[in-house]
Amino acid sequence: MSTLFAQLGAKVKTQLDTKLSTSGGTITGNLVLGGTLQVASYSTSNLPAAGTSGTVIFVSDGDNGSPCMAIDNGTDWLISSLGDAIGNFLTSEAGDTLTTELGEALLFEPQP
Repeated sequence: MSTLFAQLGAKVKTQLDTKLSTSGGTITGNLVLGGTLQVASYSTSNLPAAGTSGTVIFVSDGDNGSPCMAIDNGTDWLISSLGDAIGNFLTSEAGDTLTTELGEALLFEPQP
């Protein structure tokens, strides 16, 4: 039975190798990950050239010195600022995030 699994694994690997390589590839349909996704990390001093619309990277100092995600629009890298830490919002007993009159979430500042 283990020989059958080895053969099946080899066929799956061959199929994946034709779709993906270290230089990239295209997956059509939905991609479901069973774990975390890590994107390439850059600083503003070593950004790759823009020009491939839809490319996403992490920039350690791209949002006025703070970390952010950046998305290539085909011409420039656009900042997508990171929000507050998960779990630091005030919520109602029903679990709704409490907001100000302007729609901004109220933050909970933990005390040391």
